[in-house]
Amino acid sequence: MTRDRLVAPAAHAGRTFLCVDTGGFLAETSQDRGTLVAQVRGQTLAAIEQADCVVCVFDAQSGLGPADREMVDVLRRSGKPTLFVAQKIDTPRHEPLVSEFYAAVRRPRQSRSRPSTAAASPRSATPSSPHCRP
Repeated sequence: MTRDRLVAPAAHAGRTFLCVDTGGFLAETSQDRGTLVAQVRGQTLAAIEQADCVVCVFDAQSGLGPADREMVDVLRRSGKPTLFVAQKIDTPRHEPLVSEFYAAVRRPRQSRSRPSTAAASPRSATPSSPHCRP
């Protein structure tokens, strides 16, 4: 785990953009801003604030934990276009794991003025997604 963000330039379909990889997002466990968990969390929240769009990647084999649910809420409140990806679904026996992630991130019925979110498989998580334009 690192508290720093990793930034790399990328290009797709003739468009250039920056990809930012954060150290992740752990549930708030301490009010001490000096802890590594708090610093990682702060970097992740700063990256969301600066982003034009977000690709949020979950480890589906680990299941949906409290930090994952909190991240979904944070991203919804951010108003940023978000693509949610459940990874590590490598075989048909892993496919049932997807349902809890889909249920957590699927867009509830709401007014059109609210930000949209999408649940996706890793194959559709590309910069050309209509939910995430560089």
